[in-house]
Amino acid sequence: MFCERREKWEAEDFDEILAELEKKPLNRQLLSPVVSGYLAGLLDAGGEFGYITLRNNEHVYYVPYIGFHSSREVLDFVLRQVGDGIIYGNELRHPCLYVTGLRAVILFRVIGPYLRGVKKRVSELISDFGYKLTKTTPTALFKTAGLETKRKSIFLNGQKVTKIVAVC
Repeated sequence: MFCERREKWEAEDFDEILAELEKKPLNRQLLSPVVSGYLAGLLDAGGEFGYITLRNNEHVYYVPYIGFHSSREVLDFVLRQVGDGIIYGNELRHPCLYVTGLRAVILFRVIGPYLRGVKKRVSELISDFGYKLTKTTPTALFKTAGLETKRKSIFLNGQKVTKIVAVC
């Protein structure tokens, strides 16, 4: 149910992406309303989401992400639940856990019912368009929903990437 392709997805490589996800699956505890509600509250209180710009030769991809900002202990718990992610920063620089791609879309589907307001709208929009964008930009996508965006450059896994965040 949470991995089903939707109509608007650009998913020609879906089987490959799903096979990668299955190597480090999400924890079944995510289906617990307590855990899902906790993650949604954490995201609502101090999280962000949007798209990360990735470049591969001449192609530009926009991959959805969820960023959880909290203490290292809390981020370790979230990481155990989602199965895989990238921790950016350290205790002195406000660590953040980034969950990307199909894993982020699945997480949106699980915690979406517990989100409220603009963050719920944005999570549904990202979930509807899948684990990557190539034919449209996040800015154009968010603009159709009446949302503004901001950009920020960061280094993830030694690579400079641009985050495009919906202003919530």
